[in-house]
Amino acid sequence: MTNNEFNVHFMEYSVSQKTTLHTDYMNHDRPSCRTSEKVAISSDLYRKALAAFASSVIVASTTDRHGEAQGFTATAFSAVSLAPPIVQFCLTNSATCYDAFASADSYAISVLGPDQESMAQRFATRGADKFANGAGLVKRGGLWVVKGAQAVLICRSYGKLVCGDHTIFLGEVIDAEAMEAPDLMIYFRKKYLSKRTSDFS
Repeated sequence: MTNNEFNVHFMEYSVSQKTTLHTDYMNHDRPSCRTSEKVAISSDLYRKALAAFASSVIVASTTDRHGEAQGFTATAFSAVSLAPPIVQFCLTNSATCYDAFASADSYAISVLGPDQESMAQRFATRGADKFANGAGLVKRGGLWVVKGAQAVLICRSYGKLVCGDHTIFLGEVIDAEAMEAPDLMIYFRKKYLSKRTSDFS
């Protein structure tokens, strides 16, 4: 697993920003965040702080212009809007699958469960045979999703925003499914952890 393909990020999003950014998406191929002044915080300290944020684990997938499946593991995922239903995930600009996602009309998001750590590792490893002839995967809406995932979201591209060394991808959810599972998987301090949902009741 590489740091480039498996990172945690945050973003603030407001209704007014959403309107402005969506207009930018329609007018520019790669709109970017405003460049900030150089800060003194070290990369190690920044990573350590972000590692204290527990997050879910997803696999995002799409197809490239040649019809080949592409995908990666991420923890940088969140809901953005209810109406319309918008979600976001982040991808490093140097990822081998970047061009596929940047030009995609749609993508699928699989929220992984506690028994799917190997799938998370597989899609987080650069150069791995991620789709492995469909092993552990099924097709939904023409896209590969993880079989038995806690939830699956099928999205059409809503826009993207280049921000530093990553790009924020927005997807409008057009189909979804979810399962009532007793356990969940989170990523915390660079480790996969399993928790029972009853612990939160």
